[in-house]
Amino acid sequence: MRLGLAGLLVSLVVLAVGCGKSKPPTAKDWANGVCSALSTWTTSMTSAADSLKGGNVTRDSVKNAAEDAKSATAKLTSDLKKLGKPNTSSGSQAQQTVDQLSSQVSEGVDSIQTTVKNVSSVSSAIDAVTTVSSTLKTLKNDITAAYNTLSKLDPGSELQQAFKSAPDCASFRSSQ
Repeated sequence: MRLGLAGLLVSLVVLAVGCGKSKPPTAKDWANGVCSALSTWTTSMTSAADSLKGGNVTRDSVKNAAEDAKSATAKLTSDLKKLGKPNTSSGSQAQQTVDQLSSQVSEGVDSIQTTVKNVSSVSSAIDAVTTVSSTLKTLKNDITAAYNTLSKLDPGSELQQAFKSAPDCASFRSSQ
């Protein structure tokens, strides 16, 4: 009886320890997660930029757009970190590409925040919009470059196929 109880306790401990660890995402789940996070961020950034079009440029509107960009970037960074490294032969390289993109996006949004902090009038708000637009264009190019890198890792690999077939990556495939 004692041996049976001890065996049961050991099994429960092993089971509990195993449940605390999540297994690495499949290549397709990882590709979908990356593309979904990037799509969400792009949509948020487009919305923030659109809020400044059509004569709505004021000190407050520029600051609000910058705050929206900061929030969207925090979500992007968090979403990408949650994905972890894909369980593929090129997983480390894929993770490195995503980490580099996260840094580029964060630096770009920090630049936007700095630009917006210096807005003190409508004319400086208009100047800030030009800088913000330029930074957003650079970030869009960074995202495209990262997607291209990710989708071409290990030609013929599971990860490459995942980027070619993942539903959330469709918009990125069409922009190539």
